[in-house]
Amino acid sequence: AKYETTIEASRTTENYPEHVQLGFPALSPSMKTGKLVKWHKQVGDKIIEGDLLCEIETDKSVMAFESIEDGFLAKIIILEGTQNIKIGEPLCVICENKDDISAFSNYVPNKATTKAHPTVTTTVTRPPVLDTAFHTSSETITSSVASSKTSIPPISLHFTSTTFTAPFRVMKSEANHAIGTISIPNIRKLSTNPPNEPKYKDIPLTTMRETIAKRLSFSKQTIPHYYLTSEIKMDELLKMRTKLNADLKDQGVKVSINDFVVKACALACMNVPEVNSFFMEKEKVIRQNLTVDISVAVKTETGLITPIVHNADVKNLTEISTEIKQLAEKAHKNKLKPNEYMGGTFTVSNLGMFGSIHHFTAIINPPQSCILAVGGSERKAVPDDDGNG
Repeated sequence: AKYETTIEASRTTENYPEHVQLGFPALSPSMKTGKLVKWHKQVGDKIIEGDLLCEIETDKSVMAFESIEDGFLAKIIILEGTQNIKIGEPLCVICENKDDISAFSNYVPNKATTKAHPTVTTTVTRPPVLDTAFHTSSETITSSVASSKTSIPPISLHFTSTTFTAPFRVMKSEANHAIGTISIPNIRKLSTNPPNEPKYKDIPLTTMRETIAKRLSFSKQTIPHYYLTSEIKMDELLKMRTKLNADLKDQGVKVSINDFVVKACALACMNVPEVNSFFMEKEKVIRQNLTVDISVAVKTETGLITPIVHNADVKNLTEISTEIKQLAEKAHKNKLKPNEYMGGTFTVSNLGMFGSIHHFTAIINPPQSCILAVGGSERKAVPDDDGNG
């Protein structure tokens, strides 16, 4: 990956030994701010160019930032967990000599840094609750009886053991008789002084989730979506898949239904180039893409990301299957490079693996023109050409 990194070097200063101050990098073209997720080097560690320095959350994913300098890590300026860091903000200091590290203990960067903000939690106290309800079966009714002189507390009476004068009307004498013939269960009471418990939990937005929310909200609000739904007979495809996987067993390759879908979409995009186009508002053009790069939606712990199968129209099923598995593994490990998830021309979102989802609608990923939402398959009787089921 190519890093756009702001570096401020000061090798002959009066106050500090020779050193390089690294700036917070831009790891994607659309990145404006980021979050420092984790440091992989600590103060005093020797660093060689290409070493993994830290993990940074961009607007797309969590990415590794490799050192572009040799030396020793003398000062960490931005702490783990710091959010909304601007590009070029002083990140750390690397010095040439290990003996000079102590000179940077009180180092003041050339620019102001963004400090981490502690998480603030709010506790809401629930009002005391007194639970005096009896636990009764489905064949009971709770009746409340009162007279001018005596009040009878609510109690559950079984229909099978009590006879009433009229339906849903209880006489005082009948209630007294019923009370004398049944055993009253223990009343379960909650403590009148329950411990303080929060009524909700706030989950901070990652930069990636915030970006997804903004982009898809913009898409839904500005792109006139319309939806077409079709049912596809899968019998021949499933037979072909079974035979193909048997032939590929020795190679350790197993083709999925989704691989067939991706390949079919790629061929369809070549036949119908309108769905493989970008709407370029600023340029006032519709850009028809000459290659088919299929974005495949993958759910990760940090959010939804769409790795890309480039040139899917010219790749065979085995290549597509292998590439999708590799991309999905990278996505779950936050190891995708920008060119592996940016720039797709058509998107496939498949929820068929959940089985019970047979139909859903998806949101177009701008500037793309189309997205295919794939549900699960199901067995059903389909009449043949003669009308027989």
